[in-house]
Order: sequence, then structure tokens, then C-alpha cells
Amino acid sequence: MPAKLKNIIKYNGLNDLGELERYQLKNIVEKEYEEVHKLFSGSITDLCVHIKTIDKGGAAKKYILKIRAEAPTRIFAADVTDIDLNRAARKVIEKLKNEINNAFKPKEKWWGKRLRRKLKDFSFYWRKK
Repeated sequence: MPAKLKNIIKYNGLNDLGELERYQLKNIVEKEYEEVHKLFSGSITDLCVHIKTIDKGGAAKKYILKIRAEAPTRIFAADVTDIDLNRAARKVIEKLKNEINNAFKPKEKWWGKRLRRKLKDFSFYWRKK
């Protein structure tokens, strides 16, 4: 892991995971970090990943993943519980991306919806023949 990412991505609870699980989780988070970084337009300061395992005797292990992205202006967080670690990691990052996109999405004005509806009604004028 590059020194730059070491300071930004922080993991809690890695001791509960095995060697292979640790490698898989770090690999997924580091690959997806670039996309999350682009959504913030380069102003992300910390990405904290918290892992907790629940091991009930005989049943499959459950993984609880919580991720928090901190920027100078806002903090975004997401969490997921799943049996498969890879699936849980991808889900939690996807939730985080959706939350960031929804926060930075421009709000549409009321007249924009009405105008679009009107243009849709008269779209037959502009169709190519």
C-alpha cells in the first residue's frame, strides 16, 4: 500500500479476520477508494473502515462493516451486515457512493419538472422523419 493511502485509509477490527480475509478486504477498499476520492473532487481527508465479526457456534460468520468518509465540510457513513466478506465490502462502498452522490446532486426546481413535462408532450414536433 502506498504511503499516501496508509495515512488516509484506516482499519479497525482487522485482528478478527484471517490472513486471506484481510488481504481481500484491503484489496477491495483500495481499488474502490479512487472512485470515492473522485466523488469528493479530491478533498477527502479520512476513510475509516470498521469490521466486526459475529461467530455463533456452528452457524456461518457474520461480518458487520461500517465505513466513514470524512471531508473538510461533511462526514458520510454507511454500514452493512452480511455473511460474505467480499459482498459486504462491495455493498458498503456502493452505499457510501450513493450517499455522496445524493448529497452533491443539484436540487431540481419545481418549474424544471413542469417544463420538462410540457416539452415531452410536444416532442413529436422534433422527431426526425
